[in-house]
Amino acid sequence: MKKLIVSIFLLTAIGVSAKKVSVLPASSAKELNGITYSLPKTKLRIEFSIVKITQKAGPYNKYSRQYLGISDVIATDKVSHELGAITIKNIAIPDTAKIYKIIGDSRSLPSVSFTRTGIISGINVIPEKTAIPPLKNEPTEETISSISFNFSGLTEEAMTSNSPAKMAESAAHQIYRIREGRLELINGDIVGMPADGKSMKLMLQNMDRIEQDLTELFVGKTIRSTIKKTIEYIPSDNVENFILARFSTANGLLPADDTNGLPVYLTISAEKNTAAIPECSKKNSCYGYFFNVPGKATVNISDGKNVLSERSCLMPQFGGVQVLPSDLNVKIKFDERTGMVLSVEK
Repeated sequence: MKKLIVSIFLLTAIGVSAKKVSVLPASSAKELNGITYSLPKTKLRIEFSIVKITQKAGPYNKYSRQYLGISDVIATDKVSHELGAITIKNIAIPDTAKIYKIIGDSRSLPSVSFTRTGIISGINVIPEKTAIPPLKNEPTEETISSISFNFSGLTEEAMTSNSPAKMAESAAHQIYRIREGRLELINGDIVGMPADGKSMKLMLQNMDRIEQDLTELFVGKTIRSTIKKTIEYIPSDNVENFILARFSTANGLLPADDTNGLPVYLTISAEKNTAAIPECSKKNSCYGYFFNVPGKATVNISDGKNVLSERSCLMPQFGGVQVLPSDLNVKIKFDERTGMVLSVEK
């Protein structure tokens, strides 16, 4: 950063005879003609992936040990949640405390590029086009009532029976017949073997599907789906073990004040940059452009014992503001996320 600032002043010294523009805080230049721009600050966007596990008991779960010898089955309908990946993103938003106006008439003003939110991105440069990401369709959230079982593998006799025990017994016999048939098919012990490997593969896949459908009538069905939840937070200072949200296996991600869940903590540790704010930013105009000198911060999400997610990034609100002296012939690129100067060209 020091080398960049030195090179900036050298460049401006070469063009010192060129006409310069003045810049003021926008609040001090409301009645003056010019171009208003904002510097950014960081907003944290914390995305939680919550795995929702929906389980539905099979209609024949009471007969699973009797007919299949299986005791580990879903006996009652239930929903539970697991805390998945947590992603920390730093988003640039306009800093209302750092809005400036470039003063001058239409002939003297430079060409200024902005983001959609009014954050400065360049002086006398052609703005780069940024692709708008496509909208993503969120998966349909599963509910217990939306989970159904497939009875098509049952025989006609079983389907017409009014006795659940009889239907369960018939379903179990059908499972054993499928297993025996699969073994005979693999060993080549049946009449009318498939003509080729592809046909045999299709037959085996069909047997597997029917067996799974019938087995689920006993052991139940489990559907796992991912739910995305987002929390936004604008840092203004260091924080330690701030309760960002709560989590429970029964209800998933909960608000911070809902004591039915365990706390999810946010900790922000910043290395503040003590760059001095120029005197001219307070009342007098500066011959140049204000830019951020951000500080560095580490963002940590934890459950109090284990780190769930961590990221280090530059944050303008933990730094200062400097002025870049420049003439009208200078091309400047700013980092839209931090307000730093990326490059200066004559």
